Amino acid sequence: MKYKWLIVLMLSLSFGLNHLIGKFTNPDYTPFALTGVSKGGSLDEVYYYVPSINAVSFNKPLGDWQAFEYRFGPKVQPTIGPLIFGQVTKAVGLENLYIIVDFVFPPLVFLSFYYLAKLITKSELLSVLAPLVLIGKEPLESFLVKLGVSVLKYRQLDYFFDYLNNLNRPLGFARFDSPQFSFVILTLGLIMFFKAIRSKRVIFYLFAGFLFGMQWYIYSYYAIFLTLVLGSSFGVFLVQRDWEKLKFLTAAIFTAVIISAVYWWNYFQFTKLSQVMDFFYRAGRVDGRWFDNKSLWPILFILVLSVVRPVHKKAKLTLIFLVCLLSAAFLSLNFQLLTGFSVQHFHWQSVIVNPVLILASVYLLSLFKTTVLVRPVVLLVVLLTAGIFVRNWLIAENTAGAYVKNPDLEQAYDWINHNLQPEAVIMTPSLESNYWLIMKTRAYVFNPHGLHSLAPTTELIERLLLTFSLFGIDNDYLEQFLSFQSTPGTLPHTHESLDLSGYDYIFDSLSGLQSSEAKTDIAKAKATFQDAKLTWEETKKKYRLDYIFFGPSERRISHQNFAADKNLVKVFDNQVVQIFRVSD
Repeated sequence: MKYKWLIVLMLSLSFGLNHLIGKFTNPDYTPFALTGVSKGGSLDEVYYYVPSINAVSFNKPLGDWQAFEYRFGPKVQPTIGPLIFGQVTKAVGLENLYIIVDFVFPPLVFLSFYYLAKLITKSELLSVLAPLVLIGKEPLESFLVKLGVSVLKYRQLDYFFDYLNNLNRPLGFARFDSPQFSFVILTLGLIMFFKAIRSKRVIFYLFAGFLFGMQWYIYSYYAIFLTLVLGSSFGVFLVQRDWEKLKFLTAAIFTAVIISAVYWWNYFQFTKLSQVMDFFYRAGRVDGRWFDNKSLWPILFILVLSVVRPVHKKAKLTLIFLVCLLSAAFLSLNFQLLTGFSVQHFHWQSVIVNPVLILASVYLLSLFKTTVLVRPVVLLVVLLTAGIFVRNWLIAENTAGAYVKNPDLEQAYDWINHNLQPEAVIMTPSLESNYWLIMKTRAYVFNPHGLHSLAPTTELIERLLLTFSLFGIDNDYLEQFLSFQSTPGTLPHTHESLDLSGYDYIFDSLSGLQSSEAKTDIAKAKATFQDAKLTWEETKKKYRLDYIFFGPSERRISHQNFAADKNLVKVFDNQVVQIFRVSD
């Protein structure tokens, strides 16, 4: 399709132009925002992706880049992305990195998925359609919902409608490094694997095995899916008694195992931690064995494909490839039937099943040798291209006010990076400040975010209660802070709600913990500290603490006069932010 590269250019401008405009029109522009954007969008970046890359740029250990005491602990979260882009950050800066990748990676997502679809369908037009549906799925679904069209029955259709039409929420492929980076690696792995099963060249199997093994260090959901693809393929070739392909496939599996060996060693170390289940439940683990009804879609597609009788051998292998992907998608959605638990189960549908169903759909469309489909497909390509551009433009316009730096805060962060020792730990009762500190500075925080910290849950609660006591925050605010839990369907965050989301900060809104268990842990900790007269000295004996941060967010919730405290030494003051050193 001769307009393919025009679409690539459009995607680059669509996802990146707002950064460029913001950068040149506002000296205080930043690609990061905590408030004024929805939780499902850019906050995923500032919770994890940005801080992990920032940590590498400051040469922090990747065990726990929030809590000093656990910095050398086992690392089971993705490491390849932070390691690569942390080094790039050293050269271009963190903010510039996030501006550049939005220009570069959405086009790479398009081109990689386009090429995979082209291998399967042999159709230029359908190959262009596939990645546009993938990237522009949300605007398309929004359009369908507005027309009153719903293919599936959603239990919370109102929430679904708000979710799609929320102009504070960036599109899924606006997020870096996942899914922007991780999806490109996934697609490259599938391209290599497809080439492998259609050829007798072992090199393709080895490349596929290498990329499959690397996914364990990039994105675990893709890694599990690819493992299931290998397993499904092995089963198919075994039934067919295709010993040559089984031999080559074994080489791919062996390569993947060797490449992922360090991950599994690290994971074994992780499972030996006494607080391992705390981490899993905060990450969204839900126990139980259940059948996911949405997995009927892959089965339906397998049944439809089973009636296809290709003549050519290569076409038969294409069919096998798709069946293996669909089987792996089915198994992914029902992984809990085998393991007895699932972690953030919703990921399977969005990051695995949807792309596979799109591939299977365009393949089925490619079987119709008719020109009748050309005009509707061309129209859909145009609408999706326009929809992606318009949606991104409206989001950028609607959220522009959130992507602005506070010069006084930036001065404080810069001072921290140039004056504090690399191991310095900073205390603040503001969750917003904690996020910014791990995102902008080399410092560790006294109160780490529960979703990505190795600290036990009871310790996270204790740290927050210690902080609130030392900052003289009253019990009424504490009650609000720990009782707040995001209501399902609540997308936007405000200043106030972010700093009051203590429950979410510790347990995360995705927590698999029963609320009764969480309340019990909180009640026990509160009872311990309710009447205690805590001191800086006692706190430092238990946890490392070097400095406290007192800025605009802190002033909203604390009225302590730290300047009069003989245990604190003021080391920075720009009239908006004060930083005190906690003396020994």
